[in-house]
Amino acid sequence: MYIFLTFLLYISIILILPYLVDVSLKQKKSIKLVALTFISIFCAFIAAFRGNSGTDTSMYRTLYEFGEMSILRWVKIEPGYMILNNFFKNLGFSSNVFLGFLSFLTTFFILQSINLEKEKINVYISSLVYFSTLYFQSFNIVRQALAVSICLFAMLLYLNNNKLIGIIFIILAALIHRSAILCLFIIVAKFIFERKNSKLIFYISLMLLLFLVLDRNLFGKIILVITGSQYYAGYVLRDSGSKGSFLLYYLKLLPVLFISFLEIKNYKKNQSINVMFILMLFGYILSSIGVFTSTDINRLGLYFSSCNIVIMGYCANTNINIKGTYISKNVLATIIMLYFILSFIIETFVMGYYEIVPYHNMNIIYTPFM
Repeated sequence: MYIFLTFLLYISIILILPYLVDVSLKQKKSIKLVALTFISIFCAFIAAFRGNSGTDTSMYRTLYEFGEMSILRWVKIEPGYMILNNFFKNLGFSSNVFLGFLSFLTTFFILQSINLEKEKINVYISSLVYFSTLYFQSFNIVRQALAVSICLFAMLLYLNNNKLIGIIFIILAALIHRSAILCLFIIVAKFIFERKNSKLIFYISLMLLLFLVLDRNLFGKIILVITGSQYYAGYVLRDSGSKGSFLLYYLKLLPVLFISFLEIKNYKKNQSINVMFILMLFGYILSSIGVFTSTDINRLGLYFSSCNIVIMGYCANTNINIKGTYISKNVLATIIMLYFILSFIIETFVMGYYEIVPYHNMNIIYTPFM
């Protein structure tokens, strides 16, 4: 019964909340802000009372209640996260409230990112991509999900010529999860890939990154030189039981890659979208290292693969005409929607990823805040 109720809850979130976001972004500025805030609060409420659903939730609850010395880690938790953690703890709030607050921020930054690009994208599809992926992943990778949401917003700000503010947000995100500093690559990406003759550089960069993923020994040495840390180099070099397949990894992504490449001519009309498309591909390639190792290195790609929130929304808002073959944006939107919903069901309910089934507190109305 709980699994069935969980299914209804999660599918309702994925299907209904994007509609509410779409309606909200069509309102006046003041009403829009209030509406997005309430949607974020609702998402926070669901996340706050998830019990111990999510593979890392117990660790974050222990960290909140007993401090950093209560958990075993190779490196310290980032100072920005601990400031938030200790602030809420000192005010006497429960871990539910704190986890809810982090979820609120995660959703709010994503919705603001969608708002920045709303004129170019299908808002419903972009929102659905978020709610079927990063939102539920945030029940597990709490800190990184927040950092990813901040970085997506920051990169879009940077691409829309709010460069200083964008850089500041990336630095703030790195105080939550240090790997977010990788997103400063947006400076290089904007400079290179918004140029007219960037196509050759794009393909060379893509092949170079793929080569580094395949040659982990060289990749690990480069990371060691840059960071000076055997710990981070070990993320790439360690073989830790992953049984993935390169072929299956890319077959799973085939619908996303196929549709996004069909739109490649249209990206030239929007340079910021073009850069986001390239970053998305870089993210998928970087994440593919998880085929070889089950360390957290595959999560680094999430900072860039999360650009699919924007790219899928753009593809669902643009008709395709290839040598007389016409594909309606409505058809593309339907394919994208079905793909992400089916992927979510298979990964979450069949494969058991993220360990968020069942939703452990269905009777949330009786759970105290304090």
